[in-house]
Amino acid sequence: MKVIALAKYNESAWKGMIGSSYAERRKVMEAVVTSAGATLTDMMFTRGQYDIVVTFEVPSEDIALGAAIAVNASGAIKDLVTLSEIDIDSALKTAKSVASAYSPPGT
Repeated sequence: MKVIALAKYNESAWKGMIGSSYAERRKVMEAVVTSAGATLTDMMFTRGQYDIVVTFEVPSEDIALGAAIAVNASGAIKDLVTLSEIDIDSALKTAKSVASAYSPPGT
């Protein structure tokens, strides 16, 4: 399953970035993702609403959530958002079943 994580660094994390590099931060992110049993796909720093975007592949959403909790608990980031890939065909199949079974109140 593919996951996209977006986050903002806090001020102390940016201060630490001054003495760092992309290669060093990517190595750290690879260690984090690998320790969770996942695979890092890409990592980029961005200008705009979020400072960093990380994409990775995980065997389950629980693993993605565990990694997000650990990184968020560090205090170095804020406004962490994780987006998980979904199987839209499966979701639409379920939606069709529910739509035919559901009737709104008063109908």
